[in-house]
Amino acid sequence: MEFICVTYYGPTHNLGSYMKVCVSALGYTGRDELTIKELQNCSNTRLDDKLRSLCKEIQLEKAIDFLVVMDKHDAVPSENTYRILMKICGEQKALVQAKLIHSHFAKRGLDSNLSLSEDLLCCFLKCGSLKDALQVFQKLTCRTVFSWTAIINAYVDDGKAHKALQLHQSMCEEGVEPNGYTYVSLLKACTDSCNLEKGKILHMEARKKSLSSNAIVNSTLLGMYGKCGALREVEDLFLEVKHPDIVTYNVMLGIYAVNNTLIALDFYRKMGEVKRWGVGCHHPCTMSTVISEIIAR
Repeated sequence: MEFICVTYYGPTHNLGSYMKVCVSALGYTGRDELTIKELQNCSNTRLDDKLRSLCKEIQLEKAIDFLVVMDKHDAVPSENTYRILMKICGEQKALVQAKLIHSHFAKRGLDSNLSLSEDLLCCFLKCGSLKDALQVFQKLTCRTVFSWTAIINAYVDDGKAHKALQLHQSMCEEGVEPNGYTYVSLLKACTDSCNLEKGKILHMEARKKSLSSNAIVNSTLLGMYGKCGALREVEDLFLEVKHPDIVTYNVMLGIYAVNNTLIALDFYRKMGEVKRWGVGCHHPCTMSTVISEIIAR
């Protein structure tokens, strides 16, 4: 649908000013100008539908312009539309637009909406702004395991493993139970900082909650022990895995390749003897793992 330039005077006429905004014809085809009255006659639902259609067309700039129009006429987007807008901002790493959207729904008193706030937090993180995400996180009236994990993982990605591990303590003090995703992020922090002691504590916690058998948690644990040079723990943990998959084998292979090339090659040979999925466990990426680690050494 084509967009036209609509000129209208603000609702407060004594300002004696006007602004131009790009909006959809909204059914007023063949006209160059819409009056305030005509725009006001459009229902909130219709305006919201138009905004959402712009989002579906991934026209972020036009969607933001249209949001301004809705704001001037006290029309409020639905929660779902706000979520779609923030999702697009995150995908496009459009931090400026994300802040505008935040300002818009904050003015409407929606800052207290936990679901929207968590979506905004993730949006800021995708835009690469840990600072803005932290401001949202600190204002949350109820911090869920989702928001805690998102911030912990952001600190790990930002190379601040120590800060991530500190948040784990704060999280537990608030009575929020970590889930599998939380432990993966925390174990990555231990891996990055070679914090074997903390890693063992997290391992025990995860085991008590029956999370250590989770494939992703288990692989992360193996990687953590391997990075810290705890080969005995690595082998004990590997033996606990009832049905190791190709990912687990590759993690083990990578650990051995770093510590002892001969053991890595022997392990690779044994992998070929393990019959699973109708074939041996050899896989193109397994040999590349050995070769890359040997070259790195």
